[in-house]
Amino acid sequence: MKHSPAKKNPLRALRRLPWWCWLFLAVCIALPVSTLGGMLPVLAAVFGVGFCIQMAISSRLALWQKLLVCTLAVLTCWGLGWGCVWVMWVLM
Repeated sequence: MKHSPAKKNPLRALRRLPWWCWLFLAVCIALPVSTLGGMLPVLAAVFGVGFCIQMAISSRLALWQKLLVCTLAVLTCWGLGWGCVWVMWVLM
């Protein structure tokens, strides 16, 4: 049974990402930076990065669907991240 080259080197899969996916990844990574850290914003950002990568390499969706799903995922991550910060600020 042959393995694909991406299975041997997971970083090789990153080379296949379209240019627009890198924009979504940058916005997700900016979340913990903008909230000055914290476990929940970091988890939301990790979820966003993983989800956007998975959607970008998916062959089941059209380009417009990928862009829409990634946009909604990033907005959800930012909402969760800043929502957690806001709740913590209100409780203190």
